[in-house]
Amino acid sequence: LKVFDFSADNDHEPDSNGEFTGATLNVGLFPESFTICSAIMVEAWITEFTSPDFVTLRGDDRYQWGMMQLYAADGYTQYQVRLGPLEMTRTIPTLFFPLQWTQACLSLDSIASKVSVVVDGQLLGEKEYKREEYKSTRPANLSLLLGYYPDSGHEYEVKIADLNVFNSSLSVERM
Repeated sequence: LKVFDFSADNDHEPDSNGEFTGATLNVGLFPESFTICSAIMVEAWITEFTSPDFVTLRGDDRYQWGMMQLYAADGYTQYQVRLGPLEMTRTIPTLFFPLQWTQACLSLDSIASKVSVVVDGQLLGEKEYKREEYKSTRPANLSLLLGYYPDSGHEYEVKIADLNVFNSSLSVERM
């Protein structure tokens, strides 16, 4: 089990080298269809932020093209996904507790024209992805950001594990 641990540095300030604590994977040409899965956990909510990103997708021009985020509220958990102009928000009554791993997958199937979100093995939602309409907003090269969002200076006090990126859309059962 490989874990990216970003929980120790969450002051939302650049480090001595001028960078925020996080990880960036410069993917380059991203496939038309893909699936990204990861697990996320917090030890405790020690800042005012209770909405970490599972993953952020950014183009070369620093444009945030996509993201998958959760928001932990007192009585529910909300998951938000954005891919270009497509937005999907789903709320579930299950609470997101510290020291609990939650696994989520985001899948874009450009052939079937749909985006699917699966959390802890359950389909949260599917939405139509208008490929031709959204084509102009999608960067050719994408970077995958974990643990932070540099433009706002947010560092998330999270641990991320089991990060997998697939070059196809996985079935709901496989996710």
